[in-house]
Amino acid sequence: MTNGASGRVPVQVASIGTCFELAWAYEFGTPIISIIPEANIHRHAFIEAASLEIVPDLETAITLAHTLLNLDAHAVTSHAKCC
Repeated sequence: MTNGASGRVPVQVASIGTCFELAWAYEFGTPIISIIPEANIHRHAFIEAASLEIVPDLETAITLAHTLLNLDAHAVTSHAKCC
């Protein structure tokens, strides 16, 4: 996880707010795909327990979400041109 406008400043402390949000999602049965690179401060037992899957990057997370939701990648991206 990174911080700052450029997204390149390494995080020095864990995000407690994110941990709290993960706990609520877990409690309500919301599937969580966490994006955490190896050897990251956010590799913690609480996050690992709450996450359905932990992947190293956004592209992998999107592919996994499409697979888990049984979505056709082309159909999903062909109408979502906002970003």
